[in-house]
Amino acid sequence: MDAREPKLDHSRRVSICGETFGIRSDAPPETIERVARLVDDRFQRARSQMGETDRFRAAVLAGLLVAGENVETLEELDAVRAELQALKDRLQGLVQRLSED
Repeated sequence: MDAREPKLDHSRRVSICGETFGIRSDAPPETIERVARLVDDRFQRARSQMGETDRFRAAVLAGLLVAGENVETLEELDAVRAELQALKDRLQGLVQRLSED
């Protein structure tokens, strides 16, 4: 086994879209279940909000919902990181000014 391959030490049976799946992952079982619940929730939301009855289309829409949330979260994280870097730079400038005095 390649050292970069994840060790799939944990497994859980989860229900998504009315189907049962056996999931193996390196994530803790609680994380597997939480992720499955999120995907199932987005599937149900896509189905109810968009009146979608075709399971495949509803699954694709659910994937788009999750991906959209992920993109928004990554953009927020980038903004927070930039703000944090600006604060670090400002603090470093203040420390330098104090050490010069």
